[in-house]
Amino acid sequence: MTAGRHGLSLTVRPATRRAKHAERVPTLHAIWHGSTPAISIALPYDSPKAARMAAKQVILVATDMGESADEAVRQAHEWAASTGAHLVASFVIPQAIREESAFPPAYADDAVALLELERRASELVSDRVSALTRRGPGEFEVLVDGGRIELAIVRTADEMKASLIVVGNRRSSELDRLLLGSISERVVRYASCSVLVTRRHRRSDQILAAVDLSDAAPPIVAEAARIAARRKASLTVLHCLESPDADGEGGSSPRRRRKIDTEMTDRWTGLFEREGVRGRVDIIDGEPREALVRKAEQLDAELIVVGTRGRAGLERIMFGSVAETVARTANCPVLAVRQSDNAVS
Repeated sequence: MTAGRHGLSLTVRPATRRAKHAERVPTLHAIWHGSTPAISIALPYDSPKAARMAAKQVILVATDMGESADEAVRQAHEWAASTGAHLVASFVIPQAIREESAFPPAYADDAVALLELERRASELVSDRVSALTRRGPGEFEVLVDGGRIELAIVRTADEMKASLIVVGNRRSSELDRLLLGSISERVVRYASCSVLVTRRHRRSDQILAAVDLSDAAPPIVAEAARIAARRKASLTVLHCLESPDADGEGGSSPRRRRKIDTEMTDRWTGLFEREGVRGRVDIIDGEPREALVRKAEQLDAELIVVGTRGRAGLERIMFGSVAETVARTANCPVLAVRQSDNAVS
């Protein structure tokens, strides 16, 4: 079934995934899953798909056109410009709005009205991104989706094989935050790629990377070193010594502190030299979530780099991670490096 209005084209057809388009003139599709519409619009410019395919990496920035999202767009633009990545801006129409707009397949006029809403949203996002970044047609892509915001962001990133998601630190309601955390925290929790949670912060030429002594540490430090080299900033690699457990393990005895300091210095000095960065290691006492944020404030760090392995099931929902907590409480941007992924810089 096809209906037209105001030059728009509506196509209703069975499908199992969102349509993707690279045409210069936008074509809008309503895709049905049973009796429920899942409508999506992509309004690209000057063959952005070709630009995306040519770029080695894709950076996806989520925006609701609010103040914190504007800062996310600015920082995503800077990251894309410095790494040669293709920039994609994602706007998600909240699930509640789309549910209120649900319609049976017979009412094509209602379908066109909702598609017109998405088309207008795409135009507004495009104008906003252009104003914030001075990028012109063909230099970025806009995607409008619908549903639960954090899941739509993560799904789009997976479909585009994004190397980095950039989100602002806008919070949900207080009750929602207490139960499940902010949208940015949930993106950190569920994303299969690295996530940058942005805040406005001046450049201080100080970057802080937090690691443990496991094999998961090298990708985090390597990523932080590449960023520091690109920004000509100093890098501090931090390890937190927690209180001893019931078996006496852990803690910060002078002997253990000297051993760890020597191990970390030996481990990272070569990397600092190869990347050409001013690097140092630091060992402090305290629970990582709190100690890391305190150290970042002492350094006036412009960026914190942490790792995130992700958790499964109920454990992930109830306990979160160091990355999620630091993303919520830090005063500067936080890069959560998904440890199984390729570097984002």
